Amino acid sequence: RGLGDVYKRQAHGSSDIVCKISDSYLGIGDKVLRRGIDFDSLADIQRLLEADPEYAGKTAILCELVHPAKGITISSKGFGAVHSLDIVTVRTKAGVRVLTCLLWTDCDTWSSHSCQAGYLIDVRTETIVAPASWYAPHFATFPASLIGSSVPGVREACAKAIAAHEHSSLPWLTSVGWDAIIADEGVVFFEGNVAAYRTPRRVFLSPQLLSCFLQELRGEGSPVPVG
Repeated sequence: RGLGDVYKRQAHGSSDIVCKISDSYLGIGDKVLRRGIDFDSLADIQRLLEADPEYAGKTAILCELVHPAKGITISSKGFGAVHSLDIVTVRTKAGVRVLTCLLWTDCDTWSSHSCQAGYLIDVRTETIVAPASWYAPHFATFPASLIGSSVPGVREACAKAIAAHEHSSLPWLTSVGWDAIIADEGVVFFEGNVAAYRTPRRVFLSPQLLSCFLQELRGEGSPVPVG
């Protein structure tokens, strides 16, 4: 399909481009195009994607490639600065709150999909407090050398995620998973997804967590914005 007028802005500016397949996931089909090397115009991008069998008959989404901030260190020695904040917000009886904020880091490519480590962050102190070894077998035994490190920008990211969720008038949107990066210009969000798969991994960590979650979960009379 044609990329459409909405993407004509990609022919201007100075950023490299990330091409994504619409309705894909986990970075499947992601392609990085370097400005001035791989493309100079929208027509160049169109030609490259049309020649890629993985994009055949599919819609492409073009995004600017955002780089992590240079002034902070939130990865282990030997890894670059690529990371991702994984924030889950939940609509509770008291309004929207942050359920958890994870840091995915120690990446060996341009994307956080290549992360080798995950951590739980205390959103009040912006401090890494525990490894996310419970998330999947892949993260069960990593060294977890960043515990105690500071992640400046987490409070800002969480405040923006809460504000965005509060503006939703969809009554069924109980939980949202937000993906963001800390860049030189501040927190940059990539997307927000229905957190149907992320939330259970958080709330079933212990009986105490599950109990607290059920007590706070949105019930009859909870504040849901009216569109």
